[in-house]
Amino acid sequence: MVDLQGRPDLLIAGNGSGASLLRWTEDRTSGSMSRPWVLLAPVWGWRAAMVAWLAWTALMLVSCGKWGFQVLAEGRAQEPAAPFETPETRVGPET
Repeated sequence: MVDLQGRPDLLIAGNGSGASLLRWTEDRTSGSMSRPWVLLAPVWGWRAAMVAWLAWTALMLVSCGKWGFQVLAEGRAQEPAAPFETPETRVGPET
């Protein structure tokens, strides 16, 4: 229901919430919680890791491109794949 001042009743209840206060969470821990920790690294360390990853990615791309070009240049890309060979199973005694 809406009163004359335009404040609707939102039917918010529980956890100490009401029309003017909304509490989203309720602590469920008993006792004290463990202290959080933070790992700090300098910006140059992050940048060095990114440069190393970029260099590895570039080398792998060049390596795969070289291999792909060799396959295409030799004409092996159009060859059909070798048939899958299954070992023959023998049933019964050998003669």
